[in-house]
Amino acid sequence: MITVAIGSRNPNKVRGTELAFRLAGFRVNVVSVEPPGDLSPEPIGFNETINGAIKRARYAINAVPNAEFGVGIEAGIIRVEGFEEGLDVTIAAIIDRDGRVTLGMSWIHGT
Repeated sequence: MITVAIGSRNPNKVRGTELAFRLAGFRVNVVSVEPPGDLSPEPIGFNETINGAIKRARYAINAVPNAEFGVGIEAGIIRVEGFEEGLDVTIAAIIDRDGRVTLGMSWIHGT
């Protein structure tokens, strides 16, 4: 069994992380930690959203000494010319003990 730390107390993010690792074939114990307090409440733009996800993942793996991976999931708004509402994006970052970061993203066009 592997231990995965997630920088969130949001039960949906915790369940999603557990499901993703299980679907990838891992037996997993997900440990939820309070995220860093200096994150933006509403990230705007790719950089702020990506950096928030990475910061959450790095914080989580450092907070749980036996974690093999840290996960950060951050939602933000990306402004796109021609779309008043922009795109609501969610970026997931996974970091391993060697410091390698992998990113994934999804988006929803606002209506």
